[in-house]
Amino acid sequence: MNTKKYQILIAGGGITGSALLYTLSQLPEIKNIALIEKNSTLGSLNSSSLRNSQTLHFGDIETNYNLEKAKLVNSGAQLVADYLEKLPTNDGLFSHTQSMILAVGEKEVAKLNKRFEDFKGLFPNLQKLERAEIEKLEPKLIEGRDLDTPVLALCSKDRYTVDYEKLCKQFVSDAQKNKSDIDIFFNTKIKQIKKTASGYEIYTDTEKFEAEIVIIAMGAHSLLFAKQLGYGLEYSLLPVIGDYYSTTKPLLNGKVYTMQNEKLPFAAIHGDPNILNPDETRFGPTALSLPILERGSMKTFFEFIKSTGLDWSSIASVIKINSDKEIIKFVLENLIYTLPLIGRYMFAKTLRKIVPTIHVADLQKEKGIGGIRPQLVNKKERRLLLGAAEILGDNIIFNVTPSPGATACLQTAKRMTKQINLFLNK
Repeated sequence: MNTKKYQILIAGGGITGSALLYTLSQLPEIKNIALIEKNSTLGSLNSSSLRNSQTLHFGDIETNYNLEKAKLVNSGAQLVADYLEKLPTNDGLFSHTQSMILAVGEKEVAKLNKRFEDFKGLFPNLQKLERAEIEKLEPKLIEGRDLDTPVLALCSKDRYTVDYEKLCKQFVSDAQKNKSDIDIFFNTKIKQIKKTASGYEIYTDTEKFEAEIVIIAMGAHSLLFAKQLGYGLEYSLLPVIGDYYSTTKPLLNGKVYTMQNEKLPFAAIHGDPNILNPDETRFGPTALSLPILERGSMKTFFEFIKSTGLDWSSIASVIKINSDKEIIKFVLENLIYTLPLIGRYMFAKTLRKIVPTIHVADLQKEKGIGGIRPQLVNKKERRLLLGAAEILGDNIIFNVTPSPGATACLQTAKRMTKQINLFLNK
């Protein structure tokens, strides 16, 4: 087996790995870089528009974000937005849209009113809309709704729908324009990583690589390789699969979110036009935890066991996390959504909070649509970790990025680039 040598090797051609490649390509001190991807193309798993909500999150309508979190998310989203706007051509990579958060009932309306007052300084273009104004922008939200039910919405009209799979390819294309010493390897699956005196040996099913610095940006698989090298032993993994339903006719003009339960790190049900098919409206995601690391691949069950373990700390952590009555309710609701017949009926019932006139017949289940959100669990503290996590080792970084990982891709890349510079200069 031939050995290929690089200064830096990135494992994973999703949105995080490709954004990091682009960021590193702008540094003249970086000599050469390899990016390896186990599939035949970039961004084909969780970065695919079939596997995520296609949303660039700014933090204005995501009501599970407090003001500090919203500031962080907004700065990350703006990095991506600025990059998109500077592209010479769009080619279906993104579209401009409006995003709205809808409050229904007195309790939610009061809460959203307060949020507007707290957040309008950070988001000066955020608009507060009463019933008549909502109806002008999104008539289906008001059609058939009880006149006695209070409603309120916050709306931003300068938002984005993004095909993150295409964005992966754009990042890599621009990286190769910036630096000639970049090699991309497809259909290359990592089997083992070994530490050496000068860096790492990476054994794959096709090639052997040597690299001074390694970044593992493989989503749910990152923890697996971290533990093989003795890192991240305090973590286990809670993989959450999101599913979507779609309609055969357009119902919404932009993204519409419902109020988030603050105890849940998972996205509330929302609807939005599909960037791949504007005549289709998608609703979701539902959320179901399954012991696999990749959508549709039951063979990754054994990899899940290796990365998570079946020790008492892991089991106790899951028990504690699921002991909260709000989480129990959430889990049961999402289990019901998976059932034949009644699942679609109950999901349609939930969606009537957004579109009061929607019927079961309007919905079709998108088979195989939706990705896996790799949610890290701290076994010592027995709690879910929110947001992206980097497990640092000796000249190696393991990145585990749940939602909104795509939004934060350039922000994450810049943070990892700083760490890589520390590696280079130590």
